[in-house]
Amino acid sequence: MHNDSIVGPASMRACVLIQSAWRMVRAQRSRAHTASRLRRRRKLIEEVLATEQQYVLNLRILIGIFVNPLRSATDAGEVLAPLSKDEIKCMFSNIEAIAALNQRFVDLLLSHDPHRTLGSLFLQMTPFLKMYSQYCKNYDDAMALLSASLQRPQFHQYVETCAEFPECKGLRLASFLILPVQRIPRYTMLLGDLVRFTEPEHPDYKCLSTALSQMKDVAEHVNHQMKLSTAIKDIYRIQQLIGGSEGDLNLLA
Repeated sequence: MHNDSIVGPASMRACVLIQSAWRMVRAQRSRAHTASRLRRRRKLIEEVLATEQQYVLNLRILIGIFVNPLRSATDAGEVLAPLSKDEIKCMFSNIEAIAALNQRFVDLLLSHDPHRTLGSLFLQMTPFLKMYSQYCKNYDDAMALLSASLQRPQFHQYVETCAEFPECKGLRLASFLILPVQRIPRYTMLLGDLVRFTEPEHPDYKCLSTALSQMKDVAEHVNHQMKLSTAIKDIYRIQQLIGGSEGDLNLLA
């Protein structure tokens, strides 16, 4: 047997050292990758908490500065009230119920450790999020009413005065009204990112995955209700053009 076919002890030790060094490099890369994913997950959880608190604060600003004074003026029977009761209902829909629901979610986030239980906290809220469909399917009508109402000097001055409150930070009414419409897609995006950056072995992974699935169902429900509402309004407009009765529309609703 030729000498160059024989692997000596020195060569064996060199191979072992190379293999050991490579395993160490792979382990270090794996730990660095896991640590990076963990940091990303923590930032996402912090984003959920921070944006939820800001969202609820903005809803409270909308209700406290814009909605409540309008309701008070209308309930008091003021002749120059900026909006009627029906117009207030159209423009703001069920905003108070939405604000109350999300305040409860903030309370849950603050009373638990979201770094361990965020998925389960979302699961406690998702069954109630379908109430957003009422607000979202009414949103186009609310915007149309807002546009028309801004042509009235009394309402226009009211909205401008409200926007000057420091809490509003210069934002107009329309900027607040769109917030609930944006929230469900925002939840879906955040939950998707959280699932992606949570290790499958993490105790929160299963709940996060279930919460994401349920949130997608909520988004689909809201979108379906918005499309259905639009279709019914289109049918109503067509019936008005051809002289149909309101009873015909009720059969379709």
